[in-house]
Amino acid sequence: MDIGENIKLWRKKKGLTQAELGRKLGITQSAIGQFEKGKSSIKIETIEKIAEALEISADALLMGAEIDHSKISISRSKTAKSITKRL
Repeated sequence: MDIGENIKLWRKKKGLTQAELGRKLGITQSAIGQFEKGKSSIKIETIEKIAEALEISADALLMGAEIDHSKISISRSKTAKSITKRL
């Protein structure tokens, strides 16, 4: 999935129309539509604002799913312990 598809996915998950999301961001419904269709590039600042408006992390918006950082941390810890044992 690309960023535009992710915006649409999360917008719909949150029950918002393009117009409603646009109002939250102070931009037009048309601009949201352009982002979702991939017809307009998006600045990182705008990605952060969209994520905030959708009440998700920028990572989730970029990746399409929320990332459980606690699981990543646990996995890294287990990997580090395994490497240490081998040394």
